[in-house]
Amino acid sequence: MVRQASGTLDFYFQLTNNLSAGSVFTRLSTGAVFAPYATSVGFLLNGSVVPFVALPFLDGTATPVTADRDVSGGIIGFNFGPGILSGTSSRVFVISTNATTFTGSISTLEGRSGTNTILFPNLTSLGPSGPAVPVTTVPEQGGSALLLALSVAGLWMTRRIAARASNSPADVTTLT
Repeated sequence: MVRQASGTLDFYFQLTNNLSAGSVFTRLSTGAVFAPYATSVGFLLNGSVVPFVALPFLDGTATPVTADRDVSGGIIGFNFGPGILSGTSSRVFVISTNATTFTGSISTLEGRSGTNTILFPNLTSLGPSGPAVPVTTVPEQGGSALLLALSVAGLWMTRRIAARASNSPADVTTLT
């Protein structure tokens, strides 16, 4: 876990497959603790430069193909196409959050050994807790310019239609 200058937390994960040959990890699912938080996910190619002293990360080779959230938004999953083969490590994957504190969490690792599915359902890891930093959205400049242009065009069209309506024959009084 890394605290950013903004005070928010990023969570780092890496998997190393030390099981027997033929065992492949195919998915890592986090504990259901991310629901109230905004997240962004990604991975690092150069995990060995992340400054963790206790358990250093490696420059892994297995890259997650996709990442997803469950319907509740609490569980984040990383999916590995061909998988993390025996004797290899994943890239370091990162979940950036707007959380400001953390707690222990339970993750699940899914894999297969031959044709058998294997689950490691109670892996201890860290997850976010406490209040979230509010997410602010900044409008895109191009979108603002387009909105302004459409507003001006709409105003012009409204005035033009109003001017035509005031000159219509129905409004003209005929003198006899």
